[in-house]
Amino acid sequence: MQENDLSEKPAAPRLDLPPITGGLLAAMGFFLLPALCVELFAIPIGQDLSPAELGPLIVCQIPGCLFVLLVALFWPMGLPWLGDFRLWRTIGLYCGFLVLWYPLVIFGYPLLLQWLDTEFESQSHLLYFVGEWDGPLPWFAAFTACIAGPVAEEIMFRGYLTSGLLRFVGRHTSLILVALLFGLFHGPLYALPMFGMGLCFGYLRQSSGGLAAPILVHILHNSHTLLMAWVSPSLIE
Repeated sequence: MQENDLSEKPAAPRLDLPPITGGLLAAMGFFLLPALCVELFAIPIGQDLSPAELGPLIVCQIPGCLFVLLVALFWPMGLPWLGDFRLWRTIGLYCGFLVLWYPLVIFGYPLLLQWLDTEFESQSHLLYFVGEWDGPLPWFAAFTACIAGPVAEEIMFRGYLTSGLLRFVGRHTSLILVALLFGLFHGPLYALPMFGMGLCFGYLRQSSGGLAAPILVHILHNSHTLLMAWVSPSLIE
């Protein structure tokens, strides 16, 4: 007599794909979905846009950011989240980093650009938040810049990319490589200061063993930068 014991059936094979695979999928959605939104809603793009016209472009980043989060939730592949997260230790490390980072960015980096005969320009999206906020669009743009964007970027850079590189290189090498790519991602003019921020985020990722610490600090950094742009525009001009 043949027994029908379902518990003895072999388990379905699981795909053990490297983290870089999920990272590539997340990156594709991060870049393609905003571009699709721009085309669908005929949003103007270009270098000569006024700050007031940048709002729709910023908000168009939301679908890409949400796609990255969905990929991370349904295809984690060992992606760490909480790790050894300690709130006050994380905030303390970030404040200590700012003590070094701000003088270099405010005083040292402009002098370097002056020596290189290059004019420093504020990030254009920050100029959008200067002045009065009329209607819901600025609030959606602020959500994108302060929450959705940092979460998506940390998932891609300190999540998938770092996890993928750690399979082939050591911790210090992966820290520097990811920070370098993070800096270049923000454009050549801002690559060096954002490389420094990338080192801070990467150190928090590796020291805590999770994404919670760099995500929190990234949100805090973007939020207080946006707040400074709104309260005192002269700081970013």
